[in-house]
Amino acid sequence: MLALTPFPALAGVDQDAQAWLTISGSGSIAGPVMGSFELIGRASDDQNRIYETEAIVHIGYKLSKAATVWVGYNRNTLYRGPLPTGHENRAREQLNLNLGKVAGFAIGSRTLLEQRFRNGSGDVGVRLREQIKLTRPFREGGKTALVLWHDSNFSFNSTDWGQQAGYERMRNFAGVGFPIAKSLKAEFGYLNQYDFRKNAPDRMAHAASLTLSFAL
Repeated sequence: MLALTPFPALAGVDQDAQAWLTISGSGSIAGPVMGSFELIGRASDDQNRIYETEAIVHIGYKLSKAATVWVGYNRNTLYRGPLPTGHENRAREQLNLNLGKVAGFAIGSRTLLEQRFRNGSGDVGVRLREQIKLTRPFREGGKTALVLWHDSNFSFNSTDWGQQAGYERMRNFAGVGFPIAKSLKAEFGYLNQYDFRKNAPDRMAHAASLTLSFAL
C-alpha cells in the first residue's frame, strides 16, 4: 500500500513507513470567539491499511493577537482490520501562543492537556503535549516557507489500557508550507514519531505527512 523507503536499522526499535493526512479549518464565530476542526487519517505499511482516525472540534477565545485558549473534544478510532477495534474519547484544553521572531523564524507554541477515556475501562489517562513550531519564508515576503516543529508527550499516569506514566512519545516534522488558494494552505513533509515503551521494543514511524488547512 505504501512505498517503503530503506531506513537504517536501529537496534531494538520497531520501524514502520506510514502516510498521514490532516484536513483542518478554523475561523471566527463571533468576535474573539473561534471555532476549529481537524480530521486525521493515518495509514501503516506494516498493516497495509488505515489504522487510526481522529475527529476533533474546538471552541476558542482569542485573548490577544498572540494568545488563544481552546477547549475541545477528540474522537479517536483504532483499526486492526477493516472494522474499528477500539475507541478513545479525549477532552482537550489548549493554549496557543505566538512568541515572536528569531533569526527570521516565526515561533509558535501549543500547550495541550488531554483527559483520555477508553471504552471498556474506568481508567482515565491524563497527558500533556507541548509543541514548538518554527516557520520561515524561503524569501522575504514570500508565501512558501520552511516549517519545523517538535511535539513532546508527557503522561501523568499509567492506565490498564496502555498509557505509561512519563515521557511517552515525541514527534518531529520538517517540511514546506505553501498556499493553494486564498483560503487554503498546505504543509507537506517528513514526520518522525518515536514511542518510548517500557515492556516492549520502542517504536518509530517514518511518515509522509500532508496537512490541508482552510480559513473559514
